[in-house]
Amino acid sequence: MRCFSAVVSSRLRFGLKAVFYAVITIRGTAVLVRPLSRGTKEIGELTMLRRIFLVSVLLVAAGVASNAGLIVSPTRQEVTLPPGGTFEGTYKVTNGFGRNYSLAVETRYWYATKEEEKNIPVTDWLQVTPSSFTFKPDETVDVKYKVKLSTAQTGMRAAMITFVPTGESQGVTLVVSVSIFVTVRGTEKISWDFSGLQVSNYQGSTQFSTIVRDNGNVHVRPTGYFKVISPKKKETVLEVLEGRPVYPGQSRQIVVHAGQKDIFPEPGKYKVKISLTGCGITKEKNYVARLSKTGELTIK
Repeated sequence: MRCFSAVVSSRLRFGLKAVFYAVITIRGTAVLVRPLSRGTKEIGELTMLRRIFLVSVLLVAAGVASNAGLIVSPTRQEVTLPPGGTFEGTYKVTNGFGRNYSLAVETRYWYATKEEEKNIPVTDWLQVTPSSFTFKPDETVDVKYKVKLSTAQTGMRAAMITFVPTGESQGVTLVVSVSIFVTVRGTEKISWDFSGLQVSNYQGSTQFSTIVRDNGNVHVRPTGYFKVISPKKKETVLEVLEGRPVYPGQSRQIVVHAGQKDIFPEPGKYKVKISLTGCGITKEKNYVARLSKTGELTIK
């Protein structure tokens, strides 16, 4: 069963520990920015942000991952196989730097339990060739991958194929990673739900959120909407676009913003309906929000 489709998400995270890095995930592609040197221990968030954008402008469109020099397509691969099945595919990597460029190709888990990481190395089921290469300006290289499942594997596997520049002397290295998700056909356990309604103000915009929990063994990417009905029966629908996945055994907050819309223009009783669909299953829940004359909002 295929329950995944194109991802539209954006996440920016800065780690400011012994080794500084930033991870930017856009449409399923992670771009890891990390210094080559570990000598610096005091880099402010603003300084790191400036270094990132001085190095490269990120361009992601039409399923292509780009750091304004290295272009990788597609950004995400999804495969459904029976236990023991195999599949082969190709990534196209283009050199847009205007000079010869060398890359190493690595595989690592995108998501895995600690037990899986310990007992099932990603190289047991995912291989890529070539493992390194140098290509000329505007040249495109086919990087082939092969998925080979054991008969004992169940649920899903999620990995990233990472393209690491080699021989670069600059202070920051851009590492482009693309994702591959494998569903083991016939072993899927789809079990997810959401709970709660939170309403808050974020930078002048009303924000609605709920918590999605995945209790199955495949990831889910919920889509749907939050619908608010005012005391005068005016409806406002806020769409939930497909975003980052909720992985098995994990929870994630789903958030929508109202922008400049005045969702609660007057005191009274407001009905809020949340409808989410994931892996072909739709779940709906209804809440009541009451706005008092003093501006206090309570939710039941």
